[in-house]
Amino acid sequence: MGIIVPDIPGIEQIFTGGIIAVLIVSCKYVLLEELVFRFPLAILAWLQYSLSSVLVFALIFSILFGLAHGSPEHILLQGVSGFFLSLLFLKCGGLQGRPFKALACTFTAHWLYNASLLVIAMLF
Repeated sequence: MGIIVPDIPGIEQIFTGGIIAVLIVSCKYVLLEELVFRFPLAILAWLQYSLSSVLVFALIFSILFGLAHGSPEHILLQGVSGFFLSLLFLKCGGLQGRPFKALACTFTAHWLYNASLLVIAMLF
């Protein structure tokens, strides 16, 4: 396991541009992941799906979140962290009809997690 850096043209310049540039660029990826993998849970809650159904969808989205990070091995680490982010999303407002508050909570937690990994990877 480890951090998989996507093959994106110009990614080397971002890493050589400094840690601040990396942290800023990572914001858009975190937001995109939160919109794709967590925000649908608010839609399901708004459609009045049962809590158990929403949790099953959270588990499915978490498995997909893990797979989106590279390979089946990533299901365990990123999938589990994705499930905890889903629970945080639901607890912070996703179930109460406050999806943007929930999105802000999970975006912050997800970005801080990614930022800490990036800082550690760049320092060591």
